[in-house]
Amino acid sequence: MKKYALVLLLAAALPGAIMADHHEAKKVDVENYTCKEIMILDGSDREIAIAFLHGYLIGKSKLSEYDPQKKGEETDKFIDSCLDHPTAKAIKVLADSA
Repeated sequence: MKKYALVLLLAAALPGAIMADHHEAKKVDVENYTCKEIMILDGSDREIAIAFLHGYLIGKSKLSEYDPQKKGEETDKFIDSCLDHPTAKAIKVLADSA
């Protein structure tokens, strides 16, 4: 149960972290986040954003299990690719890192 609570907490935090400068926005499409928008976040905000994206992809795949070590490796690939391609859609880069 604690894992699900953490995922919900992370999901609630991402839109606020990314949209801090966009108060007028009412709806956010997670598939439109760019790598730059994720990478400019500080420390734990970036970690939360990436965890949210992982959770989003896991949810879309309808899986309920994942390998934390593999997700860590995917995160490393994601960060490297995002640094090289800041205008790329973050969700596609993460999906391609799998």
